[in-house]
Amino acid sequence: MCVQRCLDFLSDRYRAVILLHEAHSLTAVEIAALLGESVGTIKIRLHRARHRLQEIMQIGCAVSQSATGVPCCEPKVLEKDP
Repeated sequence: MCVQRCLDFLSDRYRAVILLHEAHSLTAVEIAALLGESVGTIKIRLHRARHRLQEIMQIGCAVSQSATGVPCCEPKVLEKDP
């Protein structure tokens, strides 16, 4: 749920390539054909989308491990300014 919340902060074009690649297992070639873009454009967009998602998650998520070693992601509780 935390990752989905962070995906919502990406632009539509970044969110689309991440979801098509990661959730639907499409290759850059398949995504390019689907979106009518060049393969190079899709590869760059996917790289930038991953980088931006990582930045967003570092700001808004607290990642830890459960007792069984499974990664857990929870929204960070941000402190309010006094």
